Amino acid sequence: MNPMSQLGLFLTAMLLIVLPFVPTLREWLAPTDDAPLPIDQNATHELRHFADSLRTLIGHLLGQAPTRDELHRIGKTLFHNGTQVTILHDGDGLDVLATGVELQAAGKLAHIAIFADRAQIAAGCETLADVFAMKDIQVGPSAQLRSCCANQHMQLAQNVLIHRWADADTITAGRDLTVHGRITALRSIRFSDNSQFLRAGAPVMHFGDRDDAHVTTIEAEARPFPSNRRYVFDGDTTISDDIPCDGDFIVRGSAQIAAGSSVLGSIKAHDFLRLQESVSVAGSVISGRGIVIGAGCAILGPLISEDDIIIGPNSIIGSAAIPTTIICRKLVVAKGVVIYGVVTTQDSAYVVFEEIPLGI
Repeated sequence: MNPMSQLGLFLTAMLLIVLPFVPTLREWLAPTDDAPLPIDQNATHELRHFADSLRTLIGHLLGQAPTRDELHRIGKTLFHNGTQVTILHDGDGLDVLATGVELQAAGKLAHIAIFADRAQIAAGCETLADVFAMKDIQVGPSAQLRSCCANQHMQLAQNVLIHRWADADTITAGRDLTVHGRITALRSIRFSDNSQFLRAGAPVMHFGDRDDAHVTTIEAEARPFPSNRRYVFDGDTTISDDIPCDGDFIVRGSAQIAAGSSVLGSIKAHDFLRLQESVSVAGSVISGRGIVIGAGCAILGPLISEDDIIIGPNSIIGSAAIPTTIICRKLVVAKGVVIYGVVTTQDSAYVVFEEIPLGI
């Protein structure tokens, strides 16, 4: 091999060794990714942030209250920041509703699909589009949607899967609903058996009809003049009407509230907390471990646990006048439960209508 060939081979080998390090060297000399990506904190703290953002975008594109004729004049396709917005009218939407083909096509690039009239999503339809209905929306069985929003009522059939969020004025969900994100409503949500979600919020949420096999209750009432008394117990404790219940309780261990008792304040347990049947608590219920709530209980304040929470049949959490909050790792809700306010879980919330074992 002559000297020129050896030199060429050497330069080629050195180039192959150095070339992969060039992008790293350029980034080190002139950083282009030295700042964190901006995060909207409202997306976490405000439960209806995504729904409100989509409604604001729709209002910007179409006006606050577009009429049917105005929507027809706009046409079928708009573009916003590179995102295609498809408008579906009932005149040409009937085939779409029956087959779901056009809606699925609109979702291939995660576009926005706006139903100018009442929307009916076909059974088995799978789309990555953000679906918005100017009026009601009815989602067929086994449909899979990225997100779903309606100005009026939303009807979800059996076995519907929503990957991100759902929002409407009122929502009625069928069996086996799965929401990997949040489900919210301006007025009410009615869940059915075997529903699952991560976060939920509405002025009132019904979990099936009342279970006649268990005791029922009425909403707890807030005391007009809360007591300043505070009771502290060391070790495992059972609270009943045999002791004064006109203040707040702190139990440095596991706590149990006897059936039929009424606590006129709040209760906090460092370990497990169990409420037997027909217990009424006018304040908050907080536990460092799991919480089990028996049938027919009424809790007015927040329900907070660092572990799991089980809510027995026909229990009422919060009230129409005083919405509350439930925070836990995993939540199990029985039939006939009514929750006023917001549910936030770390893992998931499950709606189970069959008998729930109340032992911890």
